[in-house]
Amino acid sequence: MVPARILLQSFPDSTPFRKWENPARIGTLDTSPGFLRAVAESQPRSRQVFDRVSLHQLFERKVPKAMERTLVLLKPDCVQRRMVGRIISRFEEKSLDIVAMKLMHVTPELSKKHYAEHVSKPFYPGLEEFITGAPVVAMIVQGLEAIRVVRDMLGATSGLKAAPGTIRGDYSGSRQMNLVHASDGPDAAAREIGLYFKAEEICKVNSCMTPWLRASDE
Repeated sequence: MVPARILLQSFPDSTPFRKWENPARIGTLDTSPGFLRAVAESQPRSRQVFDRVSLHQLFERKVPKAMERTLVLLKPDCVQRRMVGRIISRFEEKSLDIVAMKLMHVTPELSKKHYAEHVSKPFYPGLEEFITGAPVVAMIVQGLEAIRVVRDMLGATSGLKAAPGTIRGDYSGSRQMNLVHASDGPDAAAREIGLYFKAEEICKVNSCMTPWLRASDE
């Protein structure tokens, strides 16, 4: 991906390309070869992009993938079972970054916003009672393809069906008490992050370990 500021400086009228405004995507734009060729053909100042970005990277598909952010909730059962540190360590050992975190109570109002699509369903009252019944740990987890990676680490929704080696497969023996919530896609991540965190609560992470965790072109 190319930093959004480069494309926006080069193309002042690039409003249609502002995909980077999604908070689940971190300061990047779609820079697939097809996208960039379309931009180059439609923008008189396109040369500025190619002056600053390797053509080899752009057209040989060696463009770094976008970093993603996802919301993770360590649910009341996780907190009450004193498993917070154990679960956090799984994400850190996977080289994911935690860029925001807080212990908090989910209010009924917040629960209704978070689970808006379920409010009218018969099971919702029990869900609200559970999620508001004790504190949760809310986190924003960041990394390459973080949304998919975190979901894969959690395993199937039911702890009874989750594969061994996944978080739920290892620690949950229930269909409903499944320890952790994670956003299921970029749109959900953007919406949920906005529900639980203010922009000023999100930290920038510049770890000296990064060169040892991922290649420079990832």
